[in-house]
Amino acid sequence: MIAESVELTTDQFRKFKSAKIIKDHQKDIVGLDFSDDGEFIYSADSTTLIVYNTQDGKQFRKLYMKNH
Repeated sequence: MIAESVELTTDQFRKFKSAKIIKDHQKDIVGLDFSDDGEFIYSADSTTLIVYNTQDGKQFRKLYMKNH
């Protein structure tokens, strides 16, 4: 089930704290996204896509991509 949308204010953003620092990439991260259900977060550099479980912050899967 997806929760209703909520508008975030600048004050709310200032209260955010880092929960996971991603150090698994060898190159700069070029993309970051959440799954629709919020269960996974995806981070990508130019050659690697890493999937993390949002509940425990652990790496779930690592996929290698060919350079284009």
